[in-house]
Order: sequence, then structure tokens, then C-alpha cells
Amino acid sequence: MKQTSKKTKVGRDEKSDVVVELTPAKSGGLRVTLESSVKDLFGEQIERTVLNTLQALGVQHAQIHLQDNGALDFVIQARIEAAARQAGHVVELERSEGRKKKGFRDRLRRTRLYLPGNNPDLMINAGLFAADCLILDLEDSVAPSDKFAARILVRNALIKLDFGASERIVRINPLSSPFGKEDLEMIVPALPDTLLIPKCETAKDVLAVDRMVTELEKKARVSAPLYFMPLIESAKGVWHAFEIASASPRNVALCFGAEDFTADIGAERTVEGTESFVAKSLVLLAAKAAGLQAIDTVFSDVQDMEGLVAGTQ
Repeated sequence: MKQTSKKTKVGRDEKSDVVVELTPAKSGGLRVTLESSVKDLFGEQIERTVLNTLQALGVQHAQIHLQDNGALDFVIQARIEAAARQAGHVVELERSEGRKKKGFRDRLRRTRLYLPGNNPDLMINAGLFAADCLILDLEDSVAPSDKFAARILVRNALIKLDFGASERIVRINPLSSPFGKEDLEMIVPALPDTLLIPKCETAKDVLAVDRMVTELEKKARVSAPLYFMPLIESAKGVWHAFEIASASPRNVALCFGAEDFTADIGAERTVEGTESFVAKSLVLLAAKAAGLQAIDTVFSDVQDMEGLVAGTQ
């Protein structure tokens, strides 16, 4: 098995997370050191989780230091796996053991709660909000340097957490980026309900994801349907909205993203939204012509409740 001698560091010094430093060794077995405010109560359990995870990954010799901030087991496992992978270990943990899918085509999608894919603290109790859709985000909310570890954490969250009746959506990175292919390989076997596909500009963007998902489903022996929500965020995407909407039978909704769209056309985002009215109308018509739900852009000013209400009328 390929292995480097370089120390790897993964995780965040934030609540419900853990910082893992792993240094591969040629001998000496596994040596674990732990810093945690709950070490006296849970130190043995944390170390047992670390050792079991490393053994499952095939890591036999390494020094591991953890700075724990109240991380649950699924977070510790994800951070350990990311550190081990970056050190050259490629054995995988749970792949197709995701929870039973709850998605269906025409479910309500009135409310969507975005959860940054690298922040476990926001994931743990997300189901309590009872949003129609919970979107585990691997794209805009995750820095490029954190995407590797984030997709492992999101996979583990899909497997381990109960999000209630909410639709479990993962926003992947575009396949045109360096990250989209790896997102799909990690996420599809964990059985999300739906994929949010950003930066869609032509039908080819949807079809490329469809082909890869179909291959991954066959490999993982997944039979439950995985739905798509293409996200249109550019003038070109708006122009090709209907062909995007009708590109795949997996499509259940067509989304519009005003932030990137206004940047693309060189306009300023306004409360009135006149700069995006025509684009939103075309996306709406394309969605309805293709038999899909039409999903409006997010309202980004969380302090403006009056504006939010006005924007829904």
C-alpha cells in the first residue's frame, strides 16, 4: 500500500469537530494522543473509535494526535479517514450503508436549509428545523483546500445522522471543476435523495452527471432512484433552460441562482429583483414546460424579514 511519511492535518478547531494530525511510521504500531475537555469521561471511547477506524483503513503504524472539541464518532471517523487518505492509505470505510431513501418526485420543496459540508456542528441537529430540504453543500461554502475532507464528512453524515422527514440533498461541485467527479464517487453510494447540480449551462452538464451516477449506482448495486435539481446561474444557462430541464428523467426541479447570475451579466443584485425578473420568468417557463418544480433563488439577507416576506409574494 502506498504511504508517505508526511504528517497530515485535517479538521477544524470548532465546536463538534476535531483536529487530527497523523504521521505515518514504518514501525511501532498505532500511538494515539488526545486533547479533550471530556477526556476523563470519554477518552477511552474516543481512542477506541480512532483505533478501530485506522485498523479498518489498513493503517498499521502511525502517530495520531487529536484535539477534540466534542466531536461525535461519525466526525472522528471522517477526519481520521481524510488524514489517512492524504497520507496515502486508500482502503475505504462504509460505502453503501446509507439510510433508507425518503425522496419522491413531487414532494414539497418550499424551504431549503443549506449546511456547509465542512461544519459538523450545523449538521447534527439540522433535522429539528423540519425544513423541506436539507442541502449538504460541497460547493460554494467549502474552500478548495477543505473539499477533500468535506466530502468524507458529508458521506458519513448521510450514513449516520437522522435528518427526519427532510429531503437529503447534496450540492456537488460541477464536473467541469477538479472536484465534481470525486464528490459523486464518494456521495452516490451513501444514498442521498437528490443532487443539486450547480452551474448548469447546457443539457450536457446534466447528462454528464447522469451517466456517472448510473455507473456508480450499478457498481454499488443501488436501486433506489437518485433525483437531480439542476441549478441555473448564468445567462447561458437561462438561454438553455428548457433543454437543461428536460435533459434527464432524474430531474425533479429546476433552480435559479440570482447571486451568480447577476455577477455573470454585470448587474447589481437589488431587493426589487428587476435585474433578474426576465431570467426567473424563463426558468419558471422552462420548468413548467418540462413538468418540473420551479425553485426560486435564495434570499441572502437573513436580517431582513420584511424583505423575505415580500419576496415570497
